[in-house]
Amino acid sequence: MPSVIRSRARRSSRLLPVPAPSNPIEALERRTLLSVAVGSTIKNTFGLPGGAPTDINLAGAFDDTAVQGVVARLNTSLGNVDIELYDKAVTKTVQNFVNYIANNLYNQTVLHRLVSGFVLQGGGYIQTGAHIQEGPKIKNEFSTARPNLRGTISMVTVPATDSLGNPVPGGGPNSATSEWVINLADNPSLDTSNGGFTVFGQVINGTLSVVDQIAALPIIDASAVSPVFSELPVRNTPAGNPTADDFVFINSAGIIADTQFLTLSATSDDPSIVNPTVSDGILRLNYGSQQGSARITVTARDSSGNESSQTFTAGVGEYTVQIGSGGIGSKLDFAESDGGKGSIALSKSGSAFVRLAGEGLGLTNDKKPKLTGTVSAIDDITTIDTGTGTSLTIKSAGGDGIVDVRGVSVDGPLKTFSAKTTRLSGNTTIGGTVRTMSLGAVNSANVVLGGSPADGIQLGLTLTTATDSNFTSGMPIKSIKAGAFVDTLGTPGTITAPALSSITTSGLLQESINAPGGIIKTFKAGGAQKGDITATAMVNFSALDIQGGVWNFSQPYAAGRDTIKKMIVTGSMTGTTIRTAGSIGSISVLSVVSGRIYAGVDVTDEEFPPFLPTQLSQFTSPARLGSLKVSFGSEQLSVAATSMGRVDLSEIGTDAAIPFGIAATQIDQLTGKTADTELGLGTPFSLKDLDDQAAFDAAVAALQLPTGNFIVSLF
Repeated sequence: MPSVIRSRARRSSRLLPVPAPSNPIEALERRTLLSVAVGSTIKNTFGLPGGAPTDINLAGAFDDTAVQGVVARLNTSLGNVDIELYDKAVTKTVQNFVNYIANNLYNQTVLHRLVSGFVLQGGGYIQTGAHIQEGPKIKNEFSTARPNLRGTISMVTVPATDSLGNPVPGGGPNSATSEWVINLADNPSLDTSNGGFTVFGQVINGTLSVVDQIAALPIIDASAVSPVFSELPVRNTPAGNPTADDFVFINSAGIIADTQFLTLSATSDDPSIVNPTVSDGILRLNYGSQQGSARITVTARDSSGNESSQTFTAGVGEYTVQIGSGGIGSKLDFAESDGGKGSIALSKSGSAFVRLAGEGLGLTNDKKPKLTGTVSAIDDITTIDTGTGTSLTIKSAGGDGIVDVRGVSVDGPLKTFSAKTTRLSGNTTIGGTVRTMSLGAVNSANVVLGGSPADGIQLGLTLTTATDSNFTSGMPIKSIKAGAFVDTLGTPGTITAPALSSITTSGLLQESINAPGGIIKTFKAGGAQKGDITATAMVNFSALDIQGGVWNFSQPYAAGRDTIKKMIVTGSMTGTTIRTAGSIGSISVLSVVSGRIYAGVDVTDEEFPPFLPTQLSQFTSPARLGSLKVSFGSEQLSVAATSMGRVDLSEIGTDAAIPFGIAATQIDQLTGKTADTELGLGTPFSLKDLDDQAAFDAAVAALQLPTGNFIVSLF
């Protein structure tokens, strides 16, 4: 059976120096909203007479120029606390804080320590006293230009030495992870303690009053629950141990837009055509029954009465033109409402019915009819009788260089679909095969392509950016090249095809891949990857970060063949499970928090921690993990394969909240360094030729390694 050596004591709260006398001032109340500027432009839009309203999210449309940084909102039991983050001055510290927010790690934590007139501390514990999952320690970025004044927030570090001058294991200026304090007064003692507590933001928008309400709560000693609750602020003073009704919770933490602090309103110069309303940051355009256009003005006002506005056009009406066989010609040229020039062309065969939205639309009576008026968007393109040689092309030039396309329906195949200068939304369907597809921006769209592997045609897809969109192809996909796939909803879109050979992005790749019948030869993300992956195998993978997902590769084990050959992650891997039926060649990653890697092992996510095999029969093949290198640090990483080559885990967070570790029948070499907050960094270790549990346990005992919740099982 595996050897388990657990931490002897629960993690203690990080220490703070004794507060120095200070004169509390309302330092942050001067940071109220002082001015408003126009942000991103609200685009011209359109609707149908009496049709469904258009909703426009105004986040980013205006900017509070007094707030220079990203704003985080902590929703507490007593109200919201808004924090302006100094993301340009203390980049690493803010990114660390935002990472905890993005991974929902601050949600349902408690404000566990209150020292009246000094600090309010949080970011560490849930109500049971268990510490939240921690990422790597970060470098201290303290500067005297950002002192610990009332209303600022700063990172908590572990002192380098105790009161007797003895070294504190794991302590020092660069020991901060998740915990922070909000200063209740000017605290110069924190500016000189342990290299200085890094100030990375300040409370704004009058929400310091919420902090003061919390600071005025009773303080009790709840050490019976956990030693970290010796100075616990409570909403109600309990007769015994505190309950959920007593703790002060951070219900949720998130990043919010400037517009949430502003009062937004909208007017129309002709409400009978378009009548606007604004609610919760969403502009709704309600369309009347008659055609025409209206000028919509949206105004943002701050709490001091400063305001800014921007105006755009909303049109009502549409006009249909036929091109191709039986139409006005193979090409339709049109003037765009933003001053640009656009065109739609259908070549070789078929007809297309183009529904245009705009103002003053019509055709001249010339021998070669021309479209009059201006087009605000292409509402729909419907084609009939297309063939494998047909090309559909949409272009825009001048103006903003983009034409909106709300839907495309092609009844048969195409040779090419070129729409590089479009913003595609709604549904796009091509009933047959298509060899090449070039798109611009794809927003909240479903793209469905026909065909099958039997057709012998593979799709080549290029696009600028896809946001919250899905792509389904009956054909195998040869390659996808994109600027980015972006998820703003919390659940990535999906690319579904019989097979996918190559996908490359210069930025984010937040999209699930479901291509069960083929080998992904190249998977390259210039930014972070997020989403599930299902395929037969994968040759080369590279990404900046991996932000979560479940990967399944079905290629059976065969001697000398890797199901995943090479995987390189230059940043972190978080919340990701990788499963292969066969072997894995090499994996290189900077850091891992909550990851699982299984090669030829039957272990499901539904199993209990440490998420490792408990018996030899769970190793379903002789699959091997050739090498695993974690350069910076690993925490809650579970790895299992019948055999492993060199496994280098760097600094291992052995005091994680749940057990984790490694399971195999044989490991060539296992190296790393234990990292327990209480017991210290421990002894670096390098153990070779591991195939016997008793011998491994003896080696651990001889080195006196504090393995904590880190488990190694040898079968």
